[in-house]
Amino acid sequence: MKNHGIKEFNAFLREIEAIGFRVERTKKGVYKMYPPKEIGERVYMTHGTPKAIKAIKVQFRKLYGIDLQSI
Repeated sequence: MKNHGIKEFNAFLREIEAIGFRVERTKKGVYKMYPPKEIGERVYMTHGTPKAIKAIKVQFRKLYGIDLQSI
């Protein structure tokens, strides 16, 4: 059960990329999410765990005004 939930998180990242964000993974396992130029806000960073999906949705609503409920 080492990789439990990784498929869901990767699918979530693909959906974020589909709306225009650029997602990079650092050597330490941190994901950096760069918003599109038209949004022009700061970079969002998180560790890639399935438990982080809910927190990412909340922060995207606050920081970028993007509702990720459909994702």
